[in-house]
This record gives sequence, structure tokens and C-alpha cells, in this order.
Amino acid sequence: MTEMRTLSAIIFKWGVQRKTDRVVEHRRASSTVVRNDAETSIVEINDQDDAEDDLGSLMKLTEKIVGLIFSLDPATAPGPVHQSHITQIIVTRHITPLLKACVLLACGDDSGEKVVQWRNIIDRLVSLLPVPQSLASIGSINSQLNFPPYNAACGKLLTKQLLSPGGVRGLCSSVLGEGLAGEAAPLQKLESIARILSTTPSGMNIQTYYSLIIPRILAVLSPPEEEMVQTPAPESHKRAAALTVSRMLATKPIVTSRVLSGGLLQPFAAPDTTSTAKQLSATHSLHTLQELLAHGDPTPTLPKHLLGPILPAVYALLAQLDSTRTADPALKELVKGLLRVWAGTIDSQETISGWWKVLQSGGGWGGREDVTWLVVGDNVRVQVTSTVLPSLSLLTPTERKALDEADDEADILNLRPNPHHLVAFLKAIGRKDVNSALLVRALDEYQVLKATDENPLKTMLHLKLILEMVDQLGSAVLSNPEHILSFVSHALQPDNEEKPQAGPAISNPTNIVASLESLFVVEPNASPNVNHEDEDNDDESDTDLIETALNLLLAVLEANEKLTSINTPLLQLVESDVERLTNHVSTTVRELAREARLVMTARNASTSTTAPQVSEGPADARQLAQDQYQHALKLLQDPILPVRAHGLVLLKNLVLAAKAPTPGAKSTVDPALIPAILSIFLQLVQEDDSYIFLNAVQGLVAMADTIGQEILKGLIDVYAGGVLGGSIDSVMSKAELDRRVRVGEALGQFIRKCGDTLSAHVNILVPSMFGVVRSRHLPTALRTSALALLAQCAEVSPIAMLPWSADLCSGVTDLVQLEGVSSRPADMQPRKNAPSGEEDSADVNENDVLVGPKPLEEMDIQPLSQDPKLAPLRRSALHFISVLLRSLITNEHDRGSASTSLVPSLNVSNFRTSRTSAQTSASSIREEYMPADVVRHMRLVLGYARVTDVDDVVRVMAGEVLELLSGSGLSSLE
Repeated sequence: MTEMRTLSAIIFKWGVQRKTDRVVEHRRASSTVVRNDAETSIVEINDQDDAEDDLGSLMKLTEKIVGLIFSLDPATAPGPVHQSHITQIIVTRHITPLLKACVLLACGDDSGEKVVQWRNIIDRLVSLLPVPQSLASIGSINSQLNFPPYNAACGKLLTKQLLSPGGVRGLCSSVLGEGLAGEAAPLQKLESIARILSTTPSGMNIQTYYSLIIPRILAVLSPPEEEMVQTPAPESHKRAAALTVSRMLATKPIVTSRVLSGGLLQPFAAPDTTSTAKQLSATHSLHTLQELLAHGDPTPTLPKHLLGPILPAVYALLAQLDSTRTADPALKELVKGLLRVWAGTIDSQETISGWWKVLQSGGGWGGREDVTWLVVGDNVRVQVTSTVLPSLSLLTPTERKALDEADDEADILNLRPNPHHLVAFLKAIGRKDVNSALLVRALDEYQVLKATDENPLKTMLHLKLILEMVDQLGSAVLSNPEHILSFVSHALQPDNEEKPQAGPAISNPTNIVASLESLFVVEPNASPNVNHEDEDNDDESDTDLIETALNLLLAVLEANEKLTSINTPLLQLVESDVERLTNHVSTTVRELAREARLVMTARNASTSTTAPQVSEGPADARQLAQDQYQHALKLLQDPILPVRAHGLVLLKNLVLAAKAPTPGAKSTVDPALIPAILSIFLQLVQEDDSYIFLNAVQGLVAMADTIGQEILKGLIDVYAGGVLGGSIDSVMSKAELDRRVRVGEALGQFIRKCGDTLSAHVNILVPSMFGVVRSRHLPTALRTSALALLAQCAEVSPIAMLPWSADLCSGVTDLVQLEGVSSRPADMQPRKNAPSGEEDSADVNENDVLVGPKPLEEMDIQPLSQDPKLAPLRRSALHFISVLLRSLITNEHDRGSASTSLVPSLNVSNFRTSRTSAQTSASSIREEYMPADVVRHMRLVLGYARVTDVDDVVRVMAGEVLELLSGSGLSSLE
């Protein structure tokens, strides 16, 4: 054997290789090809005859050597292989120089039959070799024969070997070896393999080539289930295969994705109901995807193209595995790992789009509810169910019991995907930017769905997702202030826009409540005055969403002290929504909205004003006031109630100290600060805390007293609601009524503080107050409050009320007459056959009917009631007349007029006046203050009310006013 190896080595070294080199040099010279300087062997070419002799001798020598391996018959294909030692030596040791000589002879200038014969010999020799060895030999020949005709021939041989079943593995083995560890694989060799496999052979369609080569590349990573491979591929081979797929996706993404969709990703697609083919198992595809992502480049290319198209189906599989107790834990972790890789490597925008596709896909395949995952151990596949999930219907008692016993995580409505599961997985991934943007997008979609109201289940899905994200992720979900404000803006927007009302426009204010269908649900035959404001008709989940948004708004304002509407325009839109929510039906929402409004108002006020310049010498008073103002605004933004209360006290003290000591002196408070201070006081006057409320009222009184009629007009406008201008609110909420009554308290304190100087403001107060009294569409409680304020004006400064006394008494008397409720006793009822002439037409009231008594506590139970027949309205009217008359009597007594007799002193503060004191008063009031026709009308109306009114207090008060009229001498004016 040793002698045979030695002789064969001499033959190939000095015979085949030497003659092959001489033939190559001759052909290069004859084709004017520049010699390669890197050639180690230099052959001298004597002449053309010597070259032809070398070619002929090479052919004869090669034929003899090939004849030792198998018989040659020019008429037929090469014969069978001779099983001998010499054959084994040639094939194992000298196959490369032999193939090189055959390639030279196959590319010669001989006839076609000879070329075909040599090509057949090459194919037969290559078939004797394993694929890795054949690829290595052909590759070596290709690098040695640096000549285009030979390179083309070698390229065809390489392509043929690559397209063979073991071509991809053979290439990896020939380049990387069989036992090379993955960490030691040079990147240059990996790139070389990827370049060779991703290059389409000339004359071959790229779609056809990729469809053939990609499955074989994937087989290196994870062999098909039908193939029994004893030893897995080395890590270096897997890295080369994964790198090749990555390069294909980067250079030819469309073709590569199409091939992968039809093979690797096919088990994740929804099955065709018309096809009879068996659905493939997705387990093998999952393992292949795992190998691809584990050995591929750490770039988003592979996750994007491999998992992106099947993301909804993969997530649906994870949800199914989590809900199946018998599922394989390893498979479950595999699916979670794939999703984590995708979610952790893709950029934010594509990740958001991917999760949004999951949310919109339902169960994973769009709107197909009949497609689900079938999990049997570690085998999973997509199946088409025979039954579709039932639609929502009435719950049976058993279902109702199960619903009551279900916890918060239970999927009662069978929402797909499950919001709780999806948010829990998003939390585990931990991408705050994606979660934040996804929440904002879900809010936007929820608003659109709720406005259209076409798919209630889809609307509920988005709402549950939003609530779950806020609940599980907390404030961390919105780390970006802009995202928080966007979330708040979406959450605080009104549920529905104003809808056009059917039918003619509403002209009767008393029926306006029943006609606003967008605000209330009025039952048939229900009274239009029934208060619906306190009923909890809003959706509970919507209220929770609003509360969460307001809490987030307060948190972001506290964390970002420089966040204002000036540098953040979105905050302006949020301010308008917060202002609307201050009258929300929910107490919690109202309190949060008022606190947020106060913080934003103080923040805007503190940043919109500039501090005045500091004068030289002693500290400037305005600078000190400005510092106190800024300090107070900072305290008002604090979430702790006592701190806010201290800021309010500072603001009130600032207003009290702002009054100029002399008429020509300059105020210490900048006039530009006044609107913001007034707005803060008006907001805090609605607080439930008594300390803050009283200080806010005192602050309003101080502003009206210090600054003047501009503040007073503003307070009256808030209280009266524009009754003189005609812009009256048709529907008033309980919160709005409470705000007006609280402002009325401030007006009352201002009136008491004015005293005799009230005459400077009475022309502003009286018309607005009486306008509120005359407005029948306003709540009766507000009209009663206005009468009380008028009575306070008459009590504090009767001189200021003299020009208005006659008109006020006449109007209030008409109010008692029109709104009176009579219930005459049986002995006073007219007889059945009595002549009509016997009735006193002068004393008959249009309300002279048998009416049951109104509940005395009705206005307390229903403060928004607009029923003018409530007894407190008539009581306040009679109280005002009584106070006004006493004030006029006292005024006449103090003037000491010679035309009137002296009057005993009357206790004006005492409402009850005895009969004796009224009869002994001998004062007569001038007719210019109280005309005779007004007095006559008062006596008739009050006399009728004293006898017939259903309310006992009204009857007593009417009698006392009549006694006051008689005792004051006004009766003599008739």
C-alpha cells in the first residue's frame, strides 16, 4: 500500500499537475490574458507544437487514470466503479488534481462528443465524493484556474452541488468544518457562506431558487420531523444558516417573506375551510424560529419579518397555553421568549403597530371566531371549530351566580384578546414608551367607537384595556408629561356631542329639562321638574376613568412645576374639560376637577405675571406684595389641604392690605393680579371645607370693598347668571346652584359691611336680584335667596331702598298672588246653585282650587326644583315686605318729620310683631314712597292669603304684614 501511495503521488505531482499547468499557461497566453503574479509554478512555453503535445499527453494520462476507477466506453456512460485499493487512493488523496484535469479537457476545443464525454466523467467523479468534499475540491479548482471559461464551468458544478439535497450542509462543512464551535467561527467565513447561498444562479428564477434553498437552510437549524438525524448540526453551521436568512430578508425581503409565509409560517395561518389538506403542527416552526433568533444577528431584521406577520396568532397561542393547565411548560416558555425577543428588539413605532394589530385581531385571525388553537401536550396546531361562540343574551340563574362569584380577572364577556392577560404581558416586557403610546391610541380609538356605537363588545374591549393598563401599570405607564396630558385630554372629553333635537324648538323654559334628551332620561308622564342630577346614570367605568385621569393630571402638575398652558398648548384643552367637570354629578369627580382647576389657575397666574422692579432704598411695598402673592400661589398648588388653606389666608390678607390709605395713593397690589385673585376666590368658595369656604367668602368681600364696583359686578354676574342680558342658563346643575348660593353669601356679607354706603351700589344690586326673583325657570331656592338679599338691603340701608320700595312691594305682592296655593275650608266653598253675582270677584284668585298641601321639606329634598308653588318662596316674599315696611317706618321716625306723629321704637330685627305694637304705631309713611294703589293691592292679596293659603307659616306672616300696614298708617293712604 505504501508503494502504491508513493507511485500515485509521483504520477499526479510530476505528471498530471505539471501537464495541467502547462496547458493552462498556453491557453492564457493564446487568449492574451495577463498572467497571475501569484502563480507559484512558472511554465515555459516553447512553441505551439509543444503545447499541443502537452494537451494530448494530459488527455492520455487522464484517461488511463480514470480507467483505473471505472471503465470508459465512448459509446456509453462511464461503467461501474472498480472496487480496488488504487481507486480508494485516487478518490481520497488525488481527486482534486484529477478533477482539475478533467475540467481543462471538458473546456477544450475538441468536438462536442468529446466534451460531453468529459463532462459525464466529471459528474461521475463528483458523485463518488461526499458533498462537502466535492464542494471543497471544486472550490479549490475554481480558485486555482483564474480563467473565465474554467470559472464558469466550476460555477456550474458548484451550483449543481448546492442544489442537491445535502448541498447547504455540505457547503457549511467544507467552509467551517464539522467540529468547529460556534464562538470560533470567523465572521468572514460566515459572510462568505451567506453570500454564496443568497446569490441566485444565472438563468434561474429567484422565486424558484429561494423556494428550493430556504427550506434546506432552515433544515440546518431544525431538521424536519420526518428526518432522523442522529447528530445535530454544529453551532457554527446554525450561525451560518441564520445569517444567510437574515441577509436574504435584508436584500430580498419580499421574495424571502413570501417563501417563509408558504413554509415556515404556514402553520400559523388560518386554515382554508375549502381545503382538505391536514393542518401542519406549529411546534416544529416554533423551534425553528427559536433557533433562527438565537443564532441570528442581534438586529430587528429577523424578529420583524419572522414574527411580525404572525404576531396575533403567536400571542393567541400564548393566551391559550396560559389558560390550558395541561400545556407543556417548555413550550409555553418558548412562545413567551419569542414574543419577548420581538418586543425587545423592534423599534417603538413598529412595536406599537404590532400590539395594535394584536388588539384588533380579536382571537388572532381577525374576525374569525371559529379559528382557535388546539393544544395537546407539546403539539399545537390551528383548528376550525364547528360552533361559533354564542352572542350575548339574557343570563340564566346559574350564569348569574357564576357572574357574581367571578373575580375581577374573570373574562365574563369572552373578550379577545383578554385585556388583563395582554396588559400583564406588556407589564412584564417593561417598555414604558410603547405602553404609554398604546394607551393613548386605545383612548383615541375608544372615543371613536363610543361615538359611533356600532360594536359594543369592541368598545368594551378598548375600555377594559385602558382600565387594566391604568390599574396594573399605574402612573409609570405615562412617564412622558405629553403622553399624560394626551391621556387626560382623551379621558376628559365629553361622551357624546350635542345631538340635534327632533321636532320644533323648545320655547317653554319650564319644559326644557324634559326636552334635553342628551342630558336626561325622562320617563313617560314624569314631571319636568323632577331632579335627575343626583341620579347615578353615568357609566361607572367612565367615572373611574375620569377620576384616574384627574389624579394623573394632579400628579403630573405636582411633579412638573414649570408645566403651564404657555409652554404646553395641550393643557389649554385640558383646562376647558376640567372646567366642565366641576359640575359633574359625581362628588369625587367634582372635588378632583376643582382641585385641578385651582392648581392650573394658580400655575398660570404665577407664570403669566412679571415681578415689578425693585426700587432703591427701602423695600418697595409692591415688591413685598408680589412676593407674598407668589408664595400664596405656590401654597395653593400643594395637595395638602392645610397648606392650601394657609395660601388662601395669605391671599386674603394681601387683598385686605391692598386698599390705598388715601384716595390719591397708589395701591400696593398690581391691578394685573386682580382677575387671577378673583378667579381663585370664586373657585375656593365651592370647597366643602368650612375654613376654606369662609376665608374665600371673606376674600371676595374684601375685594369688593377694596377694589370697588368692578368686583361687585363680577360677583353679581356669577350669582344672577346674566338675567338682565338674557343669557340665562336653561338647565342648572346642583353644583352650579351651590356655587351661586355661596356667592350670595359673599354678597350678603358685603351688603352688611357697606351699611349706609349701600346707596352707592344699590343700582347694581337691586335690578339683578329682582331679575332672579322674576325668573320662573330658575330653581326656587335661588329665587328665595335673592329675596333674602333684597330684604338684607332694606334692613341695612332703608334710605338707599326708598326709590325702589313701591316697585318692589308691588312686584313681590304679585308674586304672592300668582304663586299662592289655596285650600279653603268646607264652610267657605261656594254653594252649588249659588248665583254668580254673590261671589266677590275682587278676592277670587286664579289658584283658588282645592290643592293638597305641598311637603314642607320638598325644597330641601329637591333643591333644583323649579316649582314656584313651594311655600319658602312665598315666605321669603312676605319677609321682604315686612322688613321693607319696618325700614320705612324706622326711617320716618329717625327723620322726625313734622307732618307725621312720633312712632314708638320698633325692633326691626324681630320678625314677629305683636298686635298691640302694630296698632299703637301712629306713623304715616309718605305717599311718594308707597302709593295708595300699591297699598290697596297689598291689603287685598295678603288678606286673601291670610285666610286661604295652604301653608300655616304663610298665613301667619301675611297677617302680621297686614297688621304692620294698619299700624303704620299706610291704610290711610287708600
